[in-house]
Amino acid sequence: MNSEQNENAFTWEVWQFRGSFQKVNDKYLWNACWSMFSASTSVGWGDVLPTTHIGRVVAGLSNVLGIVMISLLTSAFMLNLHYSPEEESAILMLEKEKAKQEGILHAVKLLQLWIRMRQSKFALGER
Repeated sequence: MNSEQNENAFTWEVWQFRGSFQKVNDKYLWNACWSMFSASTSVGWGDVLPTTHIGRVVAGLSNVLGIVMISLLTSAFMLNLHYSPEEESAILMLEKEKAKQEGILHAVKLLQLWIRMRQSKFALGER
């Protein structure tokens, strides 16, 4: 970094493995919006980063606010996916009828088993 430039300069020189390059602070509204969108959706692509302390605070608040907003959106969708009381009672009635049918099938199988056992005892001469 050049000595005559400070951290809040519009352009500064950054050292990288391959040499130095000029870092430009793009102070455009759309870059700020894109940075806050990518941070708040927890994607964080890293193509636009905040470089000032205030920018980092705003990005941090944007992250927290984005997570809260997405969780509220998810809960709002879930509230719309719940059954109405009429639908719940209809489902319960269908489950009750299904349980009755399964109970009848189990009773028939039990009676068939009992009859087979009874017939096998008579076949062997037992009582």
